[in-house]
Amino acid sequence: MSGLVVELQAEALNRETHVSDLLRKAFAVSKKLGVSDIEEWINHELKGYPPGSEVPEYRTVHGQIKVWNPYHGWQALHFGNPEIAEKLSSRKIIQPIGELDSLNTSDGILYVPFPEHIKNSLMESMDIPLEPTLHVSSTEIIGILDAVRNIILEWALELEQNGILGKGM
Repeated sequence: MSGLVVELQAEALNRETHVSDLLRKAFAVSKKLGVSDIEEWINHELKGYPPGSEVPEYRTVHGQIKVWNPYHGWQALHFGNPEIAEKLSSRKIIQPIGELDSLNTSDGILYVPFPEHIKNSLMESMDIPLEPTLHVSSTEIIGILDAVRNIILEWALELEQNGILGKGM
């Protein structure tokens, strides 16, 4: 029997393992072995990041702001101020990893709505008010999932280096 930590490493290396399942196993390993240094992070990843909590940088996605024109489809929204455009083009993704793990973006785009107050402010500044949406490549979500997978793998390897294997559990 190789132990829980080596099993966790194997699952972290297996792309077929859902990241949400990997997090749950890491949580179980953490609890069973009494290694609590990672539990808060795992809980945030599993349940989503609550308002006011620090969201890791790997959960920042970048995209393009577009508006839906009923006659011409999606069109880029151009800003006179590049600083505002840059600020609005990136967003922290706070949803639970399970939601990200199961996203179906068949066209390769994740449509991220703006909070109501930002959407209204943008629409008020338009000649013809069209609803803005942040278009994010699905590869940005894959990047978040890979970052979480890598963190778990690094943690499990560190446990092994420290002689913590979880054998017989």
